[in-house]
Amino acid sequence: MTVTEVSGFGQQGGVTDTSHGVEYRVDLLPKVRIDVVVPDKLVDKAVEAIIESARSGRVGDGKVFVSEVKRAYRIRTGEKDDAALLDSEEPPSKKKAEKKPSRRLRLRRKKKPAAAPRS
Repeated sequence: MTVTEVSGFGQQGGVTDTSHGVEYRVDLLPKVRIDVVVPDKLVDKAVEAIIESARSGRVGDGKVFVSEVKRAYRIRTGEKDDAALLDSEEPPSKKKAEKKPSRRLRLRRKKKPAAAPRS
């Protein structure tokens, strides 16, 4: 899982703020992007968990994108594909490789804007 602070805009639009008596509009809002790569067999469960925990019912809850990851490698062990994604005590030679590709899940969620400095 990777969590990245990003900027973007969507249906919620931008915000208008005032600083030192000057009003300005910010169209790109701070958001959080979460990338998760899971084996195909876990995609539905992962999507359900993300939606259940992220849903507030308000504009800006985010979106989940599912896309194919053709290959995954764990550099330290040389494991490939699903074996590289799952934690296990077994050495890589004893694992069976899955034939289905993995999927990348992306959740983009609105991040609360930082409070404006008071003067």
